[in-house]
Amino acid sequence: MALLISADLFACGIVTLIQSLDFGRFFGIRLLRFFPPVVTGTIIAIIGISLMRVGVGWAVGGPAQLAEAH
Repeated sequence: MALLISADLFACGIVTLIQSLDFGRFFGIRLLRFFPPVVTGTIIAIIGISLMRVGVGWAVGGPAQLAEAH
């Protein structure tokens, strides 16, 4: 199960790069008016930063802990 989840996250990362770098005619975002590089870069950075906690938790061998609201 962990291998499938890791493969899925890896594939999603590759697809995110393809979308953001705009490969070819049929791949990548074309709506530059709605998605300028500043918006696209900011959203990708926010997603990556929010997932860093989970990745670091997995890297040290423990389960990812979600922050509890107090």
